[in-house]
Formats: sequence, structure tokens, C-alpha cells
Amino acid sequence: MYGKTTSTPRGNRGWAQEHVYTDERGGIFVDPKARKAALRGIVYGLYVVGTKGEQGPNAFAANWLTQVSFEPPRVALAAKKGSRAEGEIAASGVFSVNFLPTGAKEFAQTFFGPVQVEDGKL
Repeated sequence: MYGKTTSTPRGNRGWAQEHVYTDERGGIFVDPKARKAALRGIVYGLYVVGTKGEQGPNAFAANWLTQVSFEPPRVALAAKKGSRAEGEIAASGVFSVNFLPTGAKEFAQTFFGPVQVEDGKL
């Protein structure tokens, strides 16, 4: 069903030679274990993104944020489609980004699900 590729886009042998496959229709596939290892190697941060709407303050953990422009200063981030946060950002166009230090994964996990608001505070 799958055959190993015989060349890579630039003719280099290496990672792709060992982990990229083609099917009988010419489709290209990456070995799932190799893909997982490659994706884990991407350096990224964890952020807590704050929003506010009719229901009060809200926050969620994010791991995709990128600079869009210097002037005016703009960033883009990913928010789960259909989430409360996505709706609040779409409605107001406003959000905050809190950069977390290395090793704050346990803290960030607080924001992987719905947050609890107490006396107007998260």
C-alpha cells in the first residue's frame, strides 16, 4: 500500500527518506511516530489569554500566538471555534496575552477548561 520515497524535494537524503511515504495515487504521508516527534520539537510557549464579555472575565490557555505586524502592533492567536472566548474576542476585538515562564505548565492547566469566577475575579 505505501512505498518509501526515493527522493526528497531538494534531493537530500535523511529524515524525509526514512519517514515520508507515498501511496499508489501519489499521495504523501508521514510516519505518525515521526510526525509526533517532529511536532514535539517545535518550540512554542504557553500563554493565558484574557477576555471579557457580558458574563464577566474569562481566560483560556493558548499555545499559538504570532506577531502579525510591528506598525501597528498586531498579533494573531488561535481560540477554539465556538468557545465563549472566541465570541468575546470577535465581539470586542480586545484580549490580553499573559506570557508564562518556563515550567508553568501546571499553572496553565487551570485554564485548559472553563474557569471559575469569584467576586468578579478569576
